Amino acid sequence: MRFNEPSIHNGDATYFHQDVEELNGTLGNLKSWVEAMIAKHGADAELEIRSDDDDAGVEYSLRRKATVEELSRYEQRQEQWREVERTRREQQYLELKAEFEGK
Repeated sequence: MRFNEPSIHNGDATYFHQDVEELNGTLGNLKSWVEAMIAKHGADAELEIRSDDDDAGVEYSLRRKATVEELSRYEQRQEQWREVERTRREQQYLELKAEFEGK
């Protein structure tokens, strides 16, 4: 149940995980895992287990409505990204301006 930050899209939070080893074990262990997932994400969260081919292994994802906190962190990351991009573009503009004004 070790997830990174969720992917946020249309108000849904999707968590991706590639280590399905934690699903191995007894049915009792699996039941405990499912109960922990329900406690953390709610009974309405959608679980998808997939394997694209033999070499890729198996991965699972969990999707549910994003919490206010997740949406807030997502917006903060987006704003940080926009600021980094704006700074990069401004620097590029200044470099091009200096290059062409010097001719």
